[in-house]
Amino acid sequence: MSQLLSKVRDVHLGRMLLKLERHFTRQVLDKLAADGIKDITLRHFVIIPYIDHKGIRAVDIAHQAGITKQAVSKLVDELVQKGYLALIPDPTDGRAFLILMSEKGNEFLKLTLKYTQQVEAQWSSQVGEDDFKTMKAAMTTLLNNQAND
Repeated sequence: MSQLLSKVRDVHLGRMLLKLERHFTRQVLDKLAADGIKDITLRHFVIIPYIDHKGIRAVDIAHQAGITKQAVSKLVDELVQKGYLALIPDPTDGRAFLILMSEKGNEFLKLTLKYTQQVEAQWSSQVGEDDFKTMKAAMTTLLNNQAND
């Protein structure tokens, strides 16, 4: 019975997506490490995707990422200390700060985007360009529908 549960668990869509996301991110991190960027880890990618050019509050990252504000604060503090993030006062709430990428963080994002495109090209060649485009289109639809829920 437990073997059957393990087999079902391993082909569960959510688990497959999680494993693929971690594998994808590790491939990007390996490329970054080859360029000398070794101080960003997989766990930092829990919050990095939520930080944009307008800035975002820690509580909003926590809500979107599904983790505690304390966990976000710890990761933000680490990335501020490493120079990837900057904090500015929130103009709508004097008690809060907005989290933004620093200049170093923006350079990191440019390099990350380059390596993301390389890994996507590699994955596309593994499954075929048409299947890869179909997969991305389906995921885009699901994400858009999720945003409307």
